[in-house]
Amino acid sequence: MVERLAVWEERGILLDVAVNISPKNLRDEELVPYLAVKLQEMKVDPARLYIEVTENAVVEDFEQAKKTLQRLKGLGVKIALDDFGTGFTSLAVLQQLPVDIVKIDRTFIQGLVRNEKNRAIVHAIVTMAAALGMKVTAEGVETEEVLTILASMKCDHAQGYLLGKPLSELELLNLLGWREEIKEYKRKREEKARGKRELAPLPESL
Repeated sequence: MVERLAVWEERGILLDVAVNISPKNLRDEELVPYLAVKLQEMKVDPARLYIEVTENAVVEDFEQAKKTLQRLKGLGVKIALDDFGTGFTSLAVLQQLPVDIVKIDRTFIQGLVRNEKNRAIVHAIVTMAAALGMKVTAEGVETEEVLTILASMKCDHAQGYLLGKPLSELELLNLLGWREEIKEYKRKREEKARGKRELAPLPESL
């Protein structure tokens, strides 16, 4: 993904990209050095790269997660805490993490209209995050009514089918009308496919 960011930046396409990492990645001592080298080699603005980690992954081994996230933050990338509300992160724990964005889990968002408890929880998270200098993204937004409620709470960002379905890279390039990028994308895919065909093993003799 760092390579794609580099290509886009060269063409003046300034997009932020989020990459999910697993609990295993958080324990990998090679993750941060590898990413540091990639960012430097590709000359990518690290502030355009968001590293997303789930709340449960952080809770699984908090001290290790905190250490890794702090090292990642030191590279200049942004940190997003995904599926917030499904784990057991307290305010005291959250303020120890170098988090830029809190992403509220869709289970709280989808019941926002009829469930007063959900509304209270979401409002509390938005208020708490703002007090800690963090932005908030609501996941699973599928109706205008939910979007209006979130706007009234001053939620920073929304994500969901109402705003756009997940897209492949090619679909994104098509949507934005980037014809040259589409040609380059197809050319690289063809080269990759051709390379696989050339390296295919020969059939065994009968």
